Amino acid sequence: MTHNPWRGIHEAASDQRSGASEIVRRAAEALAALPPRDVEEAVLTLIRGQPSMAPLWRLGSETLGSTDHVAAARNFALRVAAERDGIVTQAAAFLPDLVLVHSFSSTVIAAVATAGARAICTLSEPGGEGAHMAERLTEVGVDAHVVDHAVALLSVDEVGAVVVGADAVGPAGVVNKVGTRTLAEEAR
Repeated sequence: MTHNPWRGIHEAASDQRSGASEIVRRAAEALAALPPRDVEEAVLTLIRGQPSMAPLWRLGSETLGSTDHVAAARNFALRVAAERDGIVTQAAAFLPDLVLVHSFSSTVIAAVATAGARAICTLSEPGGEGAHMAERLTEVGVDAHVVDHAVALLSVDEVGAVVVGADAVGPAGVVNKVGTRTLAEEAR
C-alpha cells in the first residue's frame, strides 16, 4: 500500500463514485495494513460510511472474527475478486447487443465489455455516476453514451436489458442507486 492505511479506510468510507467491488478491495488492503488494535475502529468507520454496502459488512465480520486480520482481509479480497469474475462471465453470456446501465459498477463494466454490447448509461443523479460509467465503458472499447433518467425510461423498449450493480442483494431485492426501482419496473 502506497499511503497511510487510515487514509485508505477514510477514502473507502466516503467513496460515492466507485462500485462495491472496488471499494471493498481498497478497504481490505487498508485493513490488512493496520495494526490489530486499529481494526475494530476501522471497520466501524467503513460501516458508518457505507451502511448499505453488504460486502463491507462481510469484510468487517471476517476480519474481526479472525485471529489473523491481515490474512482474513487479504483472503476476503481474493474471494471477492473471484466472485466478481464469475459474475462477469455469467452475466456476459446473457447480455444482448444494447443495454441500459444505471449508476456505476466495475463488475457491470467488465460484463458489458466481455459481452461486446453497446450501452446507454443513465446520468444517475444525484452524483452523476453515469457519466463516469460511460467514460470507463468507452475506455474499454464499449460504445456508450449518457442520457438523463427521463430519456432512459423512454429508451427501455429499445434495449434488451437493464443492468445495474448492487451494494447489497437480499430476498426482498437489491440496494442500489436512486431510480433503480423505476427502471426495473419499466423493464419488467
